[in-house]
Amino acid sequence: MKLRKAFALMLAAVTAAGILSGCGSSKIGDYATTQVAKYGSETIYLEEANFWLRYQQITNEAYYGQMYKYFGYDNMWTMPDGNDGKTMADTVHTSVMSQLLQMRVLRDHAADYNVELTEDQKAKCKEAAGFIFEDYPNFAEYSDADTDKIASYMELNSTAVLVANAIKAETEIDIPEDSVAAYGIEYITVTAPQEETAEADEETEAAAETEAAETEAAEEPAGPEGEELAKEVLKKAQSGTSLQDIAAENDSLSVQTADYLLTGETSTDDKYLKTIGMAAGDVDMISADNSWTIVTRVNDKDDAATETRRQNAENEQRTEHFNAVYTDLAKAAPKFKVNEKIWEQIKITDMIYEAPEAETQAAVEAAPETEAAEETAAAEETTAAAEETTAAAEETTAAAEETAAAETTAAAEETTAAVEETTAAE
Repeated sequence: MKLRKAFALMLAAVTAAGILSGCGSSKIGDYATTQVAKYGSETIYLEEANFWLRYQQITNEAYYGQMYKYFGYDNMWTMPDGNDGKTMADTVHTSVMSQLLQMRVLRDHAADYNVELTEDQKAKCKEAAGFIFEDYPNFAEYSDADTDKIASYMELNSTAVLVANAIKAETEIDIPEDSVAAYGIEYITVTAPQEETAEADEETEAAAETEAAETEAAEEPAGPEGEELAKEVLKKAQSGTSLQDIAAENDSLSVQTADYLLTGETSTDDKYLKTIGMAAGDVDMISADNSWTIVTRVNDKDDAATETRRQNAENEQRTEHFNAVYTDLAKAAPKFKVNEKIWEQIKITDMIYEAPEAETQAAVEAAPETEAAEETAAAEETTAAAEETTAAAEETTAAAEETAAAETTAAAEETTAAVEETTAAE
């Protein structure tokens, strides 16, 4: 079963808003009639809040659960999220209330931006609501909302997203070329061979030696490793062979790419320090304690990388404009009050996503091959993984934009202060 991203993309997040907590009954009855928050005179029921919580939970698990397992978290919701002692579960739990508030604030200004869902857009919300139960067959175990209710929640969210996009579109963009112009590099990292375990089990070692003796005549001599291999790669590359072709000839090698600003770059990475003074086509090697990186500067200026940076800078400017506008809208919005006694009882604890049978079977069939491949790949990619772990975490957080999570934590904090100030004045 192929998971659809259409619904997630429809829920492109807008910045998290501040939350005002209040008191209330702690008794949970039927989710459809249990009040979990108030927005002015509008009552928000637990059924809606729980739907968004479970939807964010199950989609994040489906798309990112395996990645977090790679980093040692069998339950991704226990992963620390920042330095305040909160987990990812805590963050998502809070973001749901931010989302419920923000959707309503933006909805209230739909007419100001000539936003109104078309019948076709409403039909797509209805269709996507049905897809949830196809993509996540066990979703009904965690949310009682039917497709009609879900479609109405999605219509509200879609309206809010359209208003947010309209606000972002109204700002003028100014991006100097020298602030985004970049060049590209390619590199291959070779790591030192793993040392053999000195205290290997005697019986296993003896069996391995016997097997090696029996097959020694049939085996080809082992190729170069570590520094010897790195020097061989460097020599070939400097003779004109592309890194891509070199890697194609050796399964243990892989080519990575990166790009850096032509001017104003703040990176202190060795690859940048090495390549900033190189001409296009130049090849060199960077030596570290247990690794060697063969790097080439691909071009003097990389048009694709430059355009990507331009788009990122534009998105950042539009988001900053939206944050400023939304802060003002939130200040003037009706009071938002959360029944914390109810909401604190609804938590994310265990993982709930169940992989479709076809995916599970494919994983089982690939396991033997994967185990061997992972052992080799771990040695090859240790250095690259260490350099890119932070970027991967940032990309993962940014990927939550495809759910209904928050776009920026900073905006949430600013808006919280602004809304609380308004409430105090009331």
